[in-house]
Amino acid sequence: MKSIRSISIIGTGNVAFHLGKAFRNVGIEIADVFGRNRAEAEQLSKILDCKSINSIDECSGEIILCCISDRSISDLSKLISTEKRVIHTSGSVSIDVLANHS
Repeated sequence: MKSIRSISIIGTGNVAFHLGKAFRNVGIEIADVFGRNRAEAEQLSKILDCKSINSIDECSGEIILCCISDRSISDLSKLISTEKRVIHTSGSVSIDVLANHS
């Protein structure tokens, strides 16, 4: 299995903050952060030492980590290129909502 070198994070809440720090602490680059609230995305990007992006299409990480509300995951997955590898952090939403992604 190929190791992960970089991650893009969508979301700016507690899960994004803690997972971003944890991945960075084990040597995985946080490439960028996207959030609906630009100020919060900017703040988190400074903490994680990465760039804040204006569009989901700008995600440059090998994997996109969706740290958003459960009800938004399905809709968000439709906006992300099917060529991107995507994971979500919900324990109650099926992984099948990301079936079009690797």
